[in-house]
Amino acid sequence: MSFYFNINSQKEVTYKDIKLGLNNPSIRFHWSPENLSDPIKETKIFIPGKSTRGITISKDEDSYSIGINVIASEDDFKLAVNTSKIIAQLTNSEIFPEDSETSISSNEINQKYNQAWIDTMKTLGTNIFLQRVGNDGHLLSIGCCYMKYTIGPNIHKNLNDSSEFSYYQSLVKHIQETQFFDLDKYQIPQVLVSTNQDGSNRKTYVVFYPHGAQFLSHADYVVFPVKDGKYELPYEQVKSIANSKFNLIDETQYTIESLTEAEYAELIRRIESELSKIDQESIKLKYKQFTKDELDDEFNRLASIPDARLKIFVLQRMSNLISEYEERKIPMPNAQTANEAKEKSPEVQKKRLNETSKQINSDQPKKPWWKIW
Repeated sequence: MSFYFNINSQKEVTYKDIKLGLNNPSIRFHWSPENLSDPIKETKIFIPGKSTRGITISKDEDSYSIGINVIASEDDFKLAVNTSKIIAQLTNSEIFPEDSETSISSNEINQKYNQAWIDTMKTLGTNIFLQRVGNDGHLLSIGCCYMKYTIGPNIHKNLNDSSEFSYYQSLVKHIQETQFFDLDKYQIPQVLVSTNQDGSNRKTYVVFYPHGAQFLSHADYVVFPVKDGKYELPYEQVKSIANSKFNLIDETQYTIESLTEAEYAELIRRIESELSKIDQESIKLKYKQFTKDELDDEFNRLASIPDARLKIFVLQRMSNLISEYEERKIPMPNAQTANEAKEKSPEVQKKRLNETSKQINSDQPKKPWWKIW
């Protein structure tokens, strides 16, 4: 459910105009320019501790649109009404509410869109959360003030689901109390997107910040950098390696306090332990279900682990991975060049076997460790 107030005007309204008009020092913009005298184009306004979704403002050439979304708090509804009123007054324009065929003036909006209207609107869409999360056990993500906020079974079990109204109240209260954190304290690593050249095989990654406080945004994989390599862990497995310095913001995302070098080293050990838990048969079945792109991604993940040839869990995975490549008769990411093919001719096989024996025992093998098979 969403609801919009539209105002037809080409006149520009600035961030400063809105801030002064609302006359609330707690008001925040999701994004604003350094110079608040710049005209508003597109942003979100919210009140920390009071908002759940905040309200959206967008401006095209001829009109403004102020939007409210499902599970908006009462303060968000009031914010939308007051912001619409301010923009209408500043532009000397009428307001076109979504549910009306005629416009209203800035003087009329508070009379029609009052507390009674808010009480009617605020619980719309709540039944979706009761059904999808409460009954089906699914995750639902909504755009909140700082980030996408995910609600799932763990949050649901602490809410009052005796009625739609009580569920709305408890969910709003939970989001208000958990979504806001100190943006000056916690780094927010950028979510990186990787695709093939044609846009397929889309994967998202977030890089873990080893020695500073951070907010860990949801992605497909979390990248943990280490000397001479990295570990990539599926995001859903982060809960298995989290310790007391990981604080859940919503169903899946964390704020994480700064880790010492020793604590980060221990975290890496837990990651290795987590990656070691899968058995051989499960690995084989998993790889058989992979697409070619997914096999290549897994290959690169394993190849990037430092000292991988000394880690049993990596060798086991790589062995099964290579077997899957061979069974499908498809090339691995390190497909051999013409020179490599020449080196593998029958005339040099005996020499190659002797070199392999030496390289397995060498601290610095002359070829990638996965080629020992």
